[in-house]
This record gives sequence, structure tokens and C-alpha cells, in this order.
Amino acid sequence: MGHTGTIILVKAANRREAIKNARDFLAAYDRGRVYDYYRLGGWWSGLLTGYTPRDNPANREFCVSCNGTGKNRSNANEPCFQCQGTGKSLKWEWARYKGDVMPLSDVKDNVLKCLGNWRDDELKRANEGIAKYEKEGDESMLGWYLLKKGNRLCDLFTWYSAVYDVEEESNSVPD
Repeated sequence: MGHTGTIILVKAANRREAIKNARDFLAAYDRGRVYDYYRLGGWWSGLLTGYTPRDNPANREFCVSCNGTGKNRSNANEPCFQCQGTGKSLKWEWARYKGDVMPLSDVKDNVLKCLGNWRDDELKRANEGIAKYEKEGDESMLGWYLLKKGNRLCDLFTWYSAVYDVEEESNSVPD
């Protein structure tokens, strides 16, 4: 498994309720049903607002790779590859960022920009894969692309969903 980012759209009266509703929805897909682990924001923290987690000092820690010296262990004339010479590397778990949970009205243009033609592109790739593997007779890959296409056409929440509207059960952004 790799890392994937999904924008989850939930109805809520406030931020706390939005987080609860998103977590309640995601709990049904936990433990390998869609993913094995999730984080709000995570590697995509700030995607919709321009926030850069790397620039937040709270997301840095003592670099164990260079023992905080900032120097490459193999060549002291070069900076440490892990911390780029600062002596502080990125933490695995980033500090929470309020901008990762926001009203859609505040970031809708950015959501649509990030989404782009995602659904159409996914269907195109699925159709190309179906044509290729049907011709080659590779049933396992053919089945995977058929499943991928079905997920797109049925608007199912999957590992590949870029955005998911919980209320509408759709991979689309509401008007």
C-alpha cells in the first residue's frame, strides 16, 4: 500500500462536529477495507490553503541522522541529507493544522482545482487498461481495471477517491 489523499466532505455545524462526522465515516473503512491507517491532513496538510508543514518549526525535531550537527556522516563537507544541514529533520507525525478542516465554501475553488478532471482521467485510464488487458488475455489485470471503472461509475468510496461527499455518496463536489 502507498499513501493517498482524499478530501472528505461532511455536513456539520462546526469544526468539532465535522471532525467527528469524518472520523465516524472513515471508521467503517478502517483496518484494510479501504486503508490501514488515516490521518486528518497528514501528508496533504495545507493542500487547500497554501500552508507548508515543512516550514512550521513544530514539525521539526533533532536529526538523528547527523546527530544534530547538520553535517553528512560520510562527508563532513556536505550537509546532512536528512535535515539539509539544519540539524533538525521533519517529524513523522506533523502538528495539527486547523486549515485541514474547513467549510467547503472557504476552499471550494481550491478543491475543484485539485480535483481537476480526476474522475474523467480515472475512467479514461480504466478504459485503456480494459482494452489492453482484454486484448492480451490477462484476466487478473482486466478484473482490476473493470473494478476500477465500476468504482468510478458507481461513485463508491475507495482507496482511489480524490474527494468523497458523505451525504451524497458521491465522488463529486456539490454545487
